[in-house]
Amino acid sequence: MKKRETLGFSNASLMDEYIVLLPEDQRTSDVIVAFYKKDGYFLNVTSEAYKNLKVNEAIFLEKQLPIGNMMGSSIVTTITNAAKTKDEKQLNAAIAAYEILPQITKDVSSLEALYMIYYKETKDNDNYVKYASQLAGKRMKTTDVELAEKSKASVVKFEEDAKAGKFGQLDAEKYAQGKEYFETIDKNKIMFGLNENASDVFTRSTDKNVLKLALTWSERALQLSPDNSQFLDTNANLLYKLGRKKEAVAQEEKAISLINKEDVEGMNKMTETLRKMKAGEKTW
Repeated sequence: MKKRETLGFSNASLMDEYIVLLPEDQRTSDVIVAFYKKDGYFLNVTSEAYKNLKVNEAIFLEKQLPIGNMMGSSIVTTITNAAKTKDEKQLNAAIAAYEILPQITKDVSSLEALYMIYYKETKDNDNYVKYASQLAGKRMKTTDVELAEKSKASVVKFEEDAKAGKFGQLDAEKYAQGKEYFETIDKNKIMFGLNENASDVFTRSTDKNVLKLALTWSERALQLSPDNSQFLDTNANLLYKLGRKKEAVAQEEKAISLINKEDVEGMNKMTETLRKMKAGEKTW
C-alpha cells in the first residue's frame, strides 16, 4: 500500500480489489481492520470497502472501530468528490446511504447540510439557498424552553459520563469546562448555525424576500447572543443589502466596538465593510 501511495494510487481502490477476492469470513481480519483505521473515513459509499463496513458492522463494532464516524465521513467524502464532476448519481447514492444511518449518527449532520456541501461546491446558488433556508427553518422552530431542556439533559449526561470515568481523570477546572461546554452545546449549534445560514444567503441571494427571511434568522441568533460581533456583522450586512443603510451602519459600528481587539483580521474586515456602507458600495 505504501508503494501505491508513493505512485499516487488509491489504497481504497486496492482494498476494493482485495476484498472481493476474500472469502466472507476473512473480510473482517486484522489486515482489513488496519485499513479501515487508516482510510475508513474516506470511502466512496458505492465501494466494496464501504459495503463491507456496513455488512459486517456488528463485528467491526466489537473490534472498536468507530463505524458511525467512518460512514458519516465517507458520505461527506462521496458528496465532495461528486461535486467536482457534478455527478448527481453519486450524490444520490450518498444521500441514500445517509438515509439508512442510525439516528444517532444522523444527528451529527443533516440532510440539508449534505445537499449544501454539494451545491456550494458546484456553485448552484439557487439550490444552495433552498436547502440553507430549509435547515434554518428547522433551527428557528427550536424554542428557548426546548433549548433549556436540552441544556439540562446534556449536563446530566455529562455528569453521569464523568462519574463513570468516560472522560478519564478530570480536575475541578476541566470538569467545570466540560460542564459549561455541554450546557451551551445545543444553544451554540442553533445560534451559530442560523448565523451561518443567514451569512450564506446574504452572499448568494439577491431575492428581497429570501434576504428578509435570512434577517429573521440573524435576529434569532442575536437574541441568543446579543453582543456577538460576528452575528452583528451578519445582521448589518443583511440590513444594508435590504436598503436599510442607517440601521446597517449602526449595527456594524456596534460589531466593531465589541470584536476582540486581538482579532486584527476580523477588525480590518469589519472596518472595511463599514467604510463601504458609508460610501454606498457593495459589501458582497
